Amino acid sequence: MDATLADQYRQRLAAVHATVPGVGAKMPYFALADLRVSDVRHVFGIVASVGPVCQTSRDMKRSLSIVDMTLPGKGLSVNYFGPTQEDIPNVSPGDVVKMAIKVQVFGNRLQGVSLPPPLRSFTVLGEGAEAPQDELEVAQMLREWWRSLNRPQSSIYTPSFASPRETTAIANLLPGKFYDLVAQVVMVLKTTHPIVLLTDYTVNPSLGHRNEPIPPPFPAEIADRRILGCTIWDATPEMVASLVPGKYIQIFNMRCKIGSYGVLDAEVRKDTKFRKQMVVFVDESNPFVRAMSERIAALPTPPTTLEHGGLNRISIKAACSMHLIPNKFRCKARVVEYLPRDLRDFARPYCAACNASFVRSDPRPDEAPLCPECSTSDWIEYVFMFSLLLTDGTEYLPVIVSGDEARYFLGSDLAPADLYFDESRLQQLRLRLSCLWTMPDASDCGDAPRVQDAAAFECMIESYMSVQADGTRAPRYKLFNTQICVPQSDRQQAADALGHSHTASGVLSSRTPSRANALSPHEPPLATPRTPQGRLTPNSAPATAATTRTHASEYTTPTRPAR
Repeated sequence: MDATLADQYRQRLAAVHATVPGVGAKMPYFALADLRVSDVRHVFGIVASVGPVCQTSRDMKRSLSIVDMTLPGKGLSVNYFGPTQEDIPNVSPGDVVKMAIKVQVFGNRLQGVSLPPPLRSFTVLGEGAEAPQDELEVAQMLREWWRSLNRPQSSIYTPSFASPRETTAIANLLPGKFYDLVAQVVMVLKTTHPIVLLTDYTVNPSLGHRNEPIPPPFPAEIADRRILGCTIWDATPEMVASLVPGKYIQIFNMRCKIGSYGVLDAEVRKDTKFRKQMVVFVDESNPFVRAMSERIAALPTPPTTLEHGGLNRISIKAACSMHLIPNKFRCKARVVEYLPRDLRDFARPYCAACNASFVRSDPRPDEAPLCPECSTSDWIEYVFMFSLLLTDGTEYLPVIVSGDEARYFLGSDLAPADLYFDESRLQQLRLRLSCLWTMPDASDCGDAPRVQDAAAFECMIESYMSVQADGTRAPRYKLFNTQICVPQSDRQQAADALGHSHTASGVLSSRTPSRANALSPHEPPLATPRTPQGRLTPNSAPATAATTRTHASEYTTPTRPAR
């Protein structure tokens, strides 16, 4: 399959729309390789083979096979039904047709079925046919491609598929053909017959989105049309045990097909005739492995990484509707608001003896903070405590980031301090958060949005029950096992500001022990944020004493924007 020609065909189809008979609605056209099990799909195609008209129990039927640049070879089998023989279209191989079909699975392959009236639609686009100009251009593109293949023009023609087996990328796999494949093992699903999930980091439109948790260090992006499931028949326990995630393997005589869910999958069986191995291991010297390394390097760096991210990704709306609390889940969302409004209040004093944080209403650089409970500074250290309002388009969710998880989220090289007087660490914090969104230079940006150009990032969230000020219990959510990926340029800039160098790695994986780890994992004490008058404020009254201690139940998370 010519990938460039197939992409050009998809781009041409994107500009064409079908009119539904009797309804008038506009529907898009689909390339044959992009079809999934569905009720109604409009397609163009070249007739590759035509069967005779035959009588079924109720109607007349004709089977035909159509192909396009995205699905050559056997193409798509279509059964066209009509009450009489005159209702069955008369077509020949090489004709360009457009039709509306229902897509279903039959014999492990996708199959098209004509629709009943009034939705039935079938048109032959000949050389002098009258049709919209954009449809005629698609028909001409298909006709020229068909002629370039030198196909015989015979009504009894059946395509031949005896082409030699080839080693190719996942992007070029087609159903009904056999291939040799070099790929990397993502995981093994241990069913009755093991299914090995493979990737070579190329995209195949016939693959769907995998719901299995993608284990690190694989990027989460491969779950979308980059993973092929291959069933290994006659596999020994030793073979299954050797298929470790991350290993590079070559599979021989692999048969591709459309699975029960309407997406591409594959299978391989033991070669009893020639006694060849089904699977062998390959190393970095293999040219296909080298090509994979280049594709991995070209993948965009995600904004965050997850530690032990083996959880299914769900929407925020689904997470908010969970009745089982506490619970843990993974989602992909972006920041729309944060608290405290002043970044200098993201770090605040914490007394390890009292297990409580507090805010200094009038901080001074020459005075050590005193705990309002024990009136001493012997157990005082600074900790990060803030909250983010996240959305993925389905719902809004306020998430608390505090204690050791906040330190891990921001990176172990960014230690909490009094940000009112440590300008270098404040600048480092701003650089770190700019990996997720763009913020104005000033801490108070007036009426302009304080979060701009926010990037969607993967995160892990834990829900728990919290006792409110009035004694009621309400669910709360906190971030965990999530870390911002810092570009090397930003890391070096922050290191220069602090006057020392840091590791060159893009991800900081180590956690720094702290006395703040004694914070309860289900009820982190959050101090009242310092906020300008008239902005988002906590439920409690403004502090007038030198120090104010607050509990988590008094903290107001960012409110959801009005819809």
